[in-house]
Amino acid sequence: MIKRHLLHCLLLVYWQALPVLLTKAAAQPDPTSTSPINFTVVFSEAVNGFTTGDVTLGGTAGATTQVVTGGPTTFNVAVSGMTMAGTVTATVAAGVCTGVALNDPNNASTSTDNSVTFLMAPPGTCTTFVSNITTADPPTSLRANRNGIIKTCAAPGSCLTGIAGSFNYQIFQWTNPVAQCVTVRYTATTTSFGFVTVHNAPPTLTNLCTNWVADPGSSGTISVPIDFSFNGTAGTTYYFLVTSVGAAPVGCTLDIMAANCAAAGPSVTINQAVAQPDPTSASPINFTAVFSEAVTGFATGDVTLSGTAGATLATVTGGPTTYNVAVTGMTGSGTVIASIAAGVCTSVATSSPNVASTSSDNTVTYNLVVGCTTVDPIASDTVCNGATHPGRTFTSPTAGTTFSWVNNTPAIGLAASGTGNIAPFTATNPGTTPLVATVTVTPSLPLSSTIVSALVATDPTMTSRIFRDGVPSTCAVPKPWPGPFGSGTHAYKVFNYVNTSLTPACVTVTYSSTQATQVHVSAYNGSFNPASQATNYIADGGNSTSNAFPPVTFSFTAAAGATTALVVFAPNGGLASDFTLNISQVCTGNPRTFTITVNPTGQVNQPANQVVCKGSPTAAVVFTTTTPGSIFSWVNDNTAIGLAANGNGDIPSFIAQNPGSTPIVANITVTPGYGSGGLMVLDSFLYTGAVQTWVEPAGVTSIHVKAYGGQGNNNTNGNPGGLGGFAEGDLAVTPGQTLWFNVGGGATTNRLGAFNGGGDGGVTGCATSMGGGGGGASDVRNTANTLANRRIVAAGGGGAAGDRIAGCGRGTGGGGGGGYYGGGGGAGWPFASTVVPTGGTQSAGGAGGTSTYKCSKQ
Repeated sequence: MIKRHLLHCLLLVYWQALPVLLTKAAAQPDPTSTSPINFTVVFSEAVNGFTTGDVTLGGTAGATTQVVTGGPTTFNVAVSGMTMAGTVTATVAAGVCTGVALNDPNNASTSTDNSVTFLMAPPGTCTTFVSNITTADPPTSLRANRNGIIKTCAAPGSCLTGIAGSFNYQIFQWTNPVAQCVTVRYTATTTSFGFVTVHNAPPTLTNLCTNWVADPGSSGTISVPIDFSFNGTAGTTYYFLVTSVGAAPVGCTLDIMAANCAAAGPSVTINQAVAQPDPTSASPINFTAVFSEAVTGFATGDVTLSGTAGATLATVTGGPTTYNVAVTGMTGSGTVIASIAAGVCTSVATSSPNVASTSSDNTVTYNLVVGCTTVDPIASDTVCNGATHPGRTFTSPTAGTTFSWVNNTPAIGLAASGTGNIAPFTATNPGTTPLVATVTVTPSLPLSSTIVSALVATDPTMTSRIFRDGVPSTCAVPKPWPGPFGSGTHAYKVFNYVNTSLTPACVTVTYSSTQATQVHVSAYNGSFNPASQATNYIADGGNSTSNAFPPVTFSFTAAAGATTALVVFAPNGGLASDFTLNISQVCTGNPRTFTITVNPTGQVNQPANQVVCKGSPTAAVVFTTTTPGSIFSWVNDNTAIGLAANGNGDIPSFIAQNPGSTPIVANITVTPGYGSGGLMVLDSFLYTGAVQTWVEPAGVTSIHVKAYGGQGNNNTNGNPGGLGGFAEGDLAVTPGQTLWFNVGGGATTNRLGAFNGGGDGGVTGCATSMGGGGGGASDVRNTANTLANRRIVAAGGGGAAGDRIAGCGRGTGGGGGGGYYGGGGGAGWPFASTVVPTGGTQSAGGAGGTSTYKCSKQ
């Protein structure tokens, strides 16, 4: 990440790294067979930038996925994707986020307990119960009799009379959703014996055969599971009674396994909304989702978007059964398809998850409207109260473009709106805080086209025509369909006109002819149906023209991106050998905004005079103000008192001097300042995988840069790479200058080197032992985006070396790239390395060691 501070004065910044505590969540069971596993992260103050991917996962259970939620000080980390039984650990590396208040990077996390034991549940497991019976559990004087016969759905067996004694017990409950055979995997976890019986209603502790369904027949051997089964009735709650056989404590796990773990959830259909045009150029595109019953939890982010138009966001509103899905973010012309995956929400009545959606028409064709013109980027700037703002000259790559602008804060001394360029003006701010105005500039381009054609014998004909009512349509006064007229044979032609403006536009049509045969023109939205001429009607000229009549002009409003069918026909029959259509509009392009910040006038309160003796200390002079952000400079007209001739900020105490024998007087004049002298503007450039540019605002001559190189990539087992370097310094710039920011990537699990110079990790025959690629450098460049023009560089970190896996060699991480200097590549597995790892250079990451030691089956 690169942070740039725009300064016009000396700025001293002090910080300390932020402490962070990571522990397993308070309610997190340990051990557990349930995913996700939750950890709690607590920062010492509010932070920015802590998100999914910033937590390092470890342990032996192979956890792969993390989801970070919450903030700004306390976050939850939900970990899932465990591939085997074992431990799950979580840590936070240093520098993954920064404090809101001082922008300070975080420390590496500390922890009192950041490990949870995960018990891998068997396939098809609906739930797992973990029993640890102690003498603190309820007592019972009867336990079930073990007859050594495993009960099954095919051979249910029968209950035996219980055995008296002194025991303790626990009861677990589970509801079977459908009629099916349910399997229970009973596994003893202690050498002390326990036993389990299944009941289809609460068990009677004085007669364990009451409501009895099944049991495993024996207590089993520690860690050796016994599978038994019973025929489950739909909707029945089953009770699993675990009792000690001898003295407590005893332990076991019960995995309840079945083909169906939950009742079928709500069904849902999603189709394009009834009023949704298809095709369309408008955004959003609306779909309607209808669930078979009321649901909860269906929200924005739960709709899957596909198609070729590149839609990115589906905003969900409504409920609890019928929802609207508004889709936006299309990046090109193509299709937009919406669907709903299973399990994104649950039934209000039964808590069952939904099934995947079905559709009859869930596709809409989107035609992207490309603006006819643009306005070039406009730099924001900051000026002082009373200063002359230089104004703005707007430009466009499209010749003939004109501009209009709107200012939302006229108090800065600029009018609320205008056309053309902004002339210089006197900036005003009578207050005590900066005044920020947002100016929106809209480009427009006059467009016109001419169609010269003729009605000929091969053109289609219609048997009736529009009534000529003598009233031309206008944008200001549109008119309804004037109705049909008579019958006959009328040749016609259709010309399609597209409004390429990004806003609705007034389109003007003028038609004329040099022939005696009259022609008339009407306009239709999208398409023309000669058999139903009122359908899609927009406008018409009201009159016909020929060589005996003057040209006719009419106008209509066309929606952004709309296609209009212009229909030219002969109202009195016959053929017109020629006619001319002139079509014109003002096309509007994408608006662009910039800001003008006007700082207030600095202010200083009157300091007190002082009289001191020679050789005595003066009192420190601390300047105060009613305008926060004011800065102070001062001038002393008599340096003989022991004070410098000038300075900035407060005047510290000094020893008064007087070389003569009479009192001397020094007059100190304090001048308050503000604006560019005391305002810090902060911009952050985060990793995007591509170069980013910035144009320096007016009045800026120096920037202060903090750059952080990308962390090296994790190896394939998630162990983290080395942190990137840090560089800080001042860079002289000129207003209007372009800078290039290359922010290094990394901190992912990937053998390939990251953006901006990270070297690749080494190669080995085993995918599980690959090292991580090197992190990319972060740098600032001027003049051109080339290595030779780098001015500030923070090196990337080296990738993590591959773990030693049984039967595998070990790959390595590559060095960080582009650094002064990048981190070195990790060492290869020593006796088999074929490439010697190297450190990074100023232009590239180092090479990772390779290994030819292959994976092999044991």
